[in-house]
Amino acid sequence: MNTREVDERTCEAAEHDFPVWRCYAVSMAEVKCPEVNGDWNTSNLEEWIDTWLRAAGNNVALADGLKKQKRYWIGPIRFPLEKLARCCGPEEEMEFREPVERWNQRIDSLVEQIQSGVGLAPFIATYGNGTYSIRDGNHRYGAYKKLGLKTYWTIIWCDTKDDFEKVKSSLNYDH
Repeated sequence: MNTREVDERTCEAAEHDFPVWRCYAVSMAEVKCPEVNGDWNTSNLEEWIDTWLRAAGNNVALADGLKKQKRYWIGPIRFPLEKLARCCGPEEEMEFREPVERWNQRIDSLVEQIQSGVGLAPFIATYGNGTYSIRDGNHRYGAYKKLGLKTYWTIIWCDTKDDFEKVKSSLNYDH
């Protein structure tokens, strides 16, 4: 298979303890994601995502759901926050609602952690119907947005090969 590396940039936030990968934008059955920097002991993106969601990410339902069908992955890449949509928060239209007091407490806590140098995991988002929806990392998104960050490390999955190709094309990725 002819692939092209989609992210050769180094991490601008190298002081954080999350890895920087060079990843190939292909389906997980063919992914090659060598670790470049950081403490993760895996080069398999899907394995890392599953491990993260079942432990520190505390999102077992998403981990289980991701195993139900073939997924197509891109990332981690630096992705504009303005193109991401939350699915969790205090707003009435959110799929997963959270009381505003709890939301604000969690955001403020994450802001403090970020400012003290704690590294946070990338967002995990899905692409469908023209929308990039954060499925894990809504609170991290809120914290980075509050801090004025414009981009952040994001892992994107697509459920179909067609959507995968649309995302690659929109990001100017060749394969």
